[in-house]
Amino acid sequence: MVDTDDVAAYTAQLKKGSGLINNVAPNMKMRAWQATFAGDATGAVIVGIEHPGSLADFATAWEKIQADASVSKWLSGLSGLRAIISDSLYSEIPL
Repeated sequence: MVDTDDVAAYTAQLKKGSGLINNVAPNMKMRAWQATFAGDATGAVIVGIEHPGSLADFATAWEKIQADASVSKWLSGLSGLRAIISDSLYSEIPL
């Protein structure tokens, strides 16, 4: 979860980052949501990275993303646009 004062600028940067990540790990898909009914977190932005494979495959792709110089540069440029409130890893529970 991310707090930002400029959702439009942050979204533009997410679009750029999504392309960078897709170049490194084509199976990864970035998605974003804005909290609407979330108490104190209303307005916060949630950014997710989806990967269709196993957690082991995700870990391998994530290592490639973190090692990529263009992604690192992009991530460092986000510090003025957002404050990270929390990080999470979710696994779907089949119903």
